[in-house]
Amino acid sequence: MRKVYTPHTPHYKKVMLTVGLVISFISTSSWAQISVVSVDSLSASVMEYYHRKMAAEQEEFLYLERGKWMKYMPTVGFSFGLPSVSWGTGKVYEARQATQVKTVKLSAIKAVNELEMNALLQEVMIDHQTLIGELEHHQVLEEILQLEEKLFAIVKEAYEKHEITPMELLLKQKQLLTEKEKVAISLRKMLLLRAELYKKARYQLPKIRLETEGEKLAAER
Repeated sequence: MRKVYTPHTPHYKKVMLTVGLVISFISTSSWAQISVVSVDSLSASVMEYYHRKMAAEQEEFLYLERGKWMKYMPTVGFSFGLPSVSWGTGKVYEARQATQVKTVKLSAIKAVNELEMNALLQEVMIDHQTLIGELEHHQVLEEILQLEEKLFAIVKEAYEKHEITPMELLLKQKQLLTEKEKVAISLRKMLLLRAELYKKARYQLPKIRLETEGEKLAAER
């Protein structure tokens, strides 16, 4: 015949207090729902970033090239007492070559940014799939935890009816806390993965502008 645990056994109140605290802590815990934006939104963020980056680099190059065309202007002088203009073959060739170099440089800036952008898009898609997989795993862990909570409630009721020993109750409590810890670890991992993914994709990147000295002087006028 199985021995029934009675309330007259030592440490009964201490065990019940411990169980009560744990149940209170678990019941008031709420696992945050992890939302993940679509891979299309992340990809759009990456493309916007590289469009802005490419535009800035091309603008800088065009600024540095500004005014260089003047050295290819024809030579103005006088011939037989009259104004004359001479444009040597060498200057014509240099002017055409400079235009070609300029075009190639702009294309190169575009090509480099496209290469970097596509490589990053691939990484973002892979990381997004990884995060979705972790999210599905987390949902399974939460379902297991919910089952453990229901089982614990049954065991606790049996304990209160003095049908099981404190050891059996505490073992079930330990199992419940173990599942709770798994969910907490999974949650922290997903939050970290999501933060790293959003950072990599430049998602919701701030667009704060810096005021240049030129803009300050223009505003003061």
